[in-house]
Amino acid sequence: MSKIYTSADQLIGRTPLLELTHIEAAEGLDAKILAKLEYFNPAGSVKDRIAKAMLDDAEAVAEQQRATELIKYGTVVIASIPMLCLYPFIQRHFVSGVMLGAVKG
Repeated sequence: MSKIYTSADQLIGRTPLLELTHIEAAEGLDAKILAKLEYFNPAGSVKDRIAKAMLDDAEAVAEQQRATELIKYGTVVIASIPMLCLYPFIQRHFVSGVMLGAVKG
């Protein structure tokens, strides 16, 4: 039974080879002659593997950028937590300092 694929990208890189036995026999060759059937690729081209590799690389770069942004925003949140926790306790010092500056000013 043949394998059933669920996506066209699974077919890329599985190009069948056909042994040309009739040419080997007609010419009396000891070597095997194989033909690669590129038209069985999903887009019918040799360039399918290159296109798939480019898409896979683009997905990997996008995933890395998402991870970088997550780390950046996480750092901002973690750096802000101490100030957010302490602000209610030291708020009166900031307010009085601003008031003194306004009175002297």
